[in-house]
Amino acid sequence: MTEPEASFIEPEQVLAMNVIELEQQLRQECANLAYRLTQSLKSQGLKADIRTIHTASKKRFGKSQDDMNLRELEAKKEWLFQCLERGRIF
Repeated sequence: MTEPEASFIEPEQVLAMNVIELEQQLRQECANLAYRLTQSLKSQGLKADIRTIHTASKKRFGKSQDDMNLRELEAKKEWLFQCLERGRIF
């Protein structure tokens, strides 16, 4: 196998790597939003910790963040934004 052949990556592999990177980025964004929501709820005098947010998310979406796909992570991110805007978990 020549050098150029050894470094060739199939388009499907590139797409899969991009999806994985996007999922990781979304997971991090959701984690940051969950933290911000926790802080917001605490500043309102409510008892809240990160587990409170994750439990509400599991009830709403039926699975943990680690098990979510790209579309589900986008929905969770939007839900967390809405919770922040409303100042409560719904």
